[in-house]
Amino acid sequence: MISRGISVIVLAGQRSQRSVLSKRAQVSHDIMVPVGGEPAISRVLRSVSEATATGNIVLVGPDTGALSSDHELADLISRSGLDWVAPADDPATSAILGSSKVGYPIFITTADHALLTPQIIDDFCNKAVSLDVDFSAGLVPFDLVQRDYPKSRRTVLRFYRELYCGANLYFIKNKKGLRAFEFWKQMQPIRKKPHAMARRIGILLFVKYLLKRLTLESAISELSVKIGCNLGIVKLNSARAAIDVDSIEDWQLAEAIIAKDVVSE
Repeated sequence: MISRGISVIVLAGQRSQRSVLSKRAQVSHDIMVPVGGEPAISRVLRSVSEATATGNIVLVGPDTGALSSDHELADLISRSGLDWVAPADDPATSAILGSSKVGYPIFITTADHALLTPQIIDDFCNKAVSLDVDFSAGLVPFDLVQRDYPKSRRTVLRFYRELYCGANLYFIKNKKGLRAFEFWKQMQPIRKKPHAMARRIGILLFVKYLLKRLTLESAISELSVKIGCNLGIVKLNSARAAIDVDSIEDWQLAEAIIAKDVVSE
């Protein structure tokens, strides 16, 4: 099944202060870090524009302060011709804001996902559309990431006999699926408070995850009930889908990957 006309939200909010990465790259914001000689945000916008599955694109962020202080960034966004929405203080709320500007279904990603390709987007969207769920998230098997990029340090989701990395790729099939981001919004203030997270998610579910006795299927099933919408997972077969450019190490890795792409062309 080949999907077309799927709405797109690209999250481009930024931290209030310059990160270590942006300072090293000598740019104003992480999304402007050059990868293969092109700002990360530019690479992302080009990929979502060239994907077969995508339709209307809305850019959420950066805020007006960032645009007024970085003329290159402001010009880049102006030339893109995309609809722009001021971001909220957190990614989940920004996603909710963006969703009010487009129709369903909606594909969501981030502006620092510089290694994203039209092929990855189409693969994700086509798989997500075929699932009988309200909300989907992309995951990459950790062994695939280890195989292709053995020195890459990633956050690993450790389920029973299954390890995955996140991909910052999301799919909202309908209005009910927006509840996943509403739940994420509630979790953000307590993300560094394990006891509060356990109470919100469910003590038993939380403990089973910590003990690595929780299967991915069980986690999805129980969270679907708690959140109030049917959740699904899209397993991706591209290791680069697990890499966004939000650290110096990932920037260096992304540069090496793009350089290899150029040599192989």
